[in-house]
This record gives sequence, C-alpha cells and structure tokens, in this order.
Amino acid sequence: MSEREIATAQRHHSGTHCTYLLSPAETLPFPAESFDKVISVCALEHFLSDTAALTEMVRVLKPNGILAMSVDSMSGPFVTESYRKWHAQEHFVRNYYDLDSIRTKLQDAGFQLQEHRYLLTSRFTCWAFRVNRRYRFPVAFFIPVLYPLSRICDALNGSHDGGLILALKAKKCERDTVGAVA
Repeated sequence: MSEREIATAQRHHSGTHCTYLLSPAETLPFPAESFDKVISVCALEHFLSDTAALTEMVRVLKPNGILAMSVDSMSGPFVTESYRKWHAQEHFVRNYYDLDSIRTKLQDAGFQLQEHRYLLTSRFTCWAFRVNRRYRFPVAFFIPVLYPLSRICDALNGSHDGGLILALKAKKCERDTVGAVA
C-alpha cells in the first residue's frame, strides 16, 4: 500500500466516477455484496494473506459477481529457478500460482473458475520480460514491435501449461440457504 501511488493515480485519473482509497485487501471497507465485478491485476501474490483477500473479494461481490484476475505464475519451460527467486525478492512476491493452486484457492473462497489463460509463454517473451525487469531496459520505445512479435511467438511456440502470468475469470458461487456452496 502506497500513499504516493494513490496520489499519482489521483493526479492522472481523477474524475467524478473515480474514488481512491488505501486499504488492505484482507479487510476491504465495503459492505457485503457491493460490486458486480472485482479486478485484481498481479496483486494477489503480494498480499499478506491471499486466502483472506479472496474471501473479501467474494464478500464484496454480489451474487454471481465476476472476478477478473491476473497473478504471477513464473511457470513454464523457459523460467529458471534462479530467475523465480530473483523476481520474488526484487518484487516482494510471497506466492507464485499455477492453474491447480489458484483453482483450489478460488474454490475454497467461494469462486468457480470459468476461464484461464497463461500469458508470456514463449522463449522470446520470457527472455524479453526478464531483460526488461532485470536491467530496466526502456521497453516502452519498442512496444510497437515487441508486442506483436511476442503475440506471434506465444501463438507459435508458447506453452499452454505455463507462463509468466496467469489470467483468469471466476464467478462467485451461489450459496444455498444453509450457507454451503451450491
């Protein structure tokens, strides 16, 4: 949690339909069933308790609400253990997730996984990501070339069983009157 980052967001994206607040994900300051959708972008792996954060996401979602999420996976054939360790230390990562582990966490919290997709799955995209992260190479100048090249490499040579990031969509499960998942 960073007050500095909130101030930056307010400067760049303020408006009447946007409110910023600083709160731990494990104790969201909203009433139950407040939202139709929850979005979490590469954040779950940093929380003190991923289980508590997912439970809070379920709590604030309306019945049949949707969770759109991405998590660091750092899986796949092109990710070395030394890079995983470096990335975890450099970016304060507490957990990495593969499909099985996130599916279990989602189910335990009260979600049903609907869709998933590994991102950054080819040797080229893993290499480009690592170079950017490790050396802070100014990739922004090369995005018009790197993005389509990465998409092509992922489509032709990527893994479907792993990647640097795992994106998913899940739905809040309906509960019966006793409180069990239906």
